[in-house]
Amino acid sequence: MATPPDAHRISAPADAPDLRTTRLLLRARTLADLEAIVALDADPAVRRFIGGPLEPAAHREEVRRRIAEGRPEPHASWAIEWRDRPGLLGLCGLSPSEETGLTQIGWRLLTSAWGRGVATEAARAVLARALGPLGLPAVVALIHPGNRASIGVAEKIGMEQAGMVPYRGVPQLLYRAGRADVA
Repeated sequence: MATPPDAHRISAPADAPDLRTTRLLLRARTLADLEAIVALDADPAVRRFIGGPLEPAAHREEVRRRIAEGRPEPHASWAIEWRDRPGLLGLCGLSPSEETGLTQIGWRLLTSAWGRGVATEAARAVLARALGPLGLPAVVALIHPGNRASIGVAEKIGMEQAGMVPYRGVPQLLYRAGRADVA
């Protein structure tokens, strides 16, 4: 399927602002990201701890709809790419957590971006925005106990383990950070 020439500009006007780190650009998802997001979420390795791969056809329509609708702050979603070269590396975002009543941070990356500090750098920027300019009192992450990489990311960005919660019938580690916890 060919991508329309202006697809990179098609995103909802209420999307969150770009975030820049030393190496990364976090920006609103656009329709140009659609096939890369579908491929990301069809990868069993990427989704090993978050419910398994998603069926591409149905997921494609859901992602297309969500991009068109936008995700305004505080529950925004950012596409992650290198600052010096475009191309989706993964996603990082904030969403409501029904399990805790707080805002949840989450991330997932293409396997080619694993082990390069991308998740930590992106999550640190999103967490700083959530606890800083957005003024959220706390942010949580729900992490499968076997997902050592995500546990490492949560700890590196200043989150602390605060118990266990069930998520879709599976016990998850609850990590939490508040304004006073993150420098």
